[in-house]
Amino acid sequence: MAGTAVYLCRRPGEERRAAVEQCRLEELAERLGLPRPSLFLDRPGSAAGPGAALARLLAAADTGAVRLVLVPGLWVFGPDEEEAERRRTMLTARGAFVLAAAAGTEEPPLRGGPV
Repeated sequence: MAGTAVYLCRRPGEERRAAVEQCRLEELAERLGLPRPSLFLDRPGSAAGPGAALARLLAAADTGAVRLVLVPGLWVFGPDEEEAERRRTMLTARGAFVLAAAAGTEEPPLRGGPV
């Protein structure tokens, strides 16, 4: 069965915010009747490319192990809108839908199809 994942980026000093976002996204999964999502947590050291967790998430989407990715906002995918959209597109091209939860409400994925 294809799974659900939470993807977060935690920069130094943002441990509490990341923990709150993780809890909020896990609660969203529960409200949607989904199993507890797998956590993919990046600790970026550079804006030069995706972190190790994003690379593992892309690999999981390639194999069909992940089909839904919950994020607090598309900003987790990159330092600017263009990069964030490019990385989101990399996931959707592999068959994974991205659901961004902003300000406590669910947002449909941008150009990613229905969830």
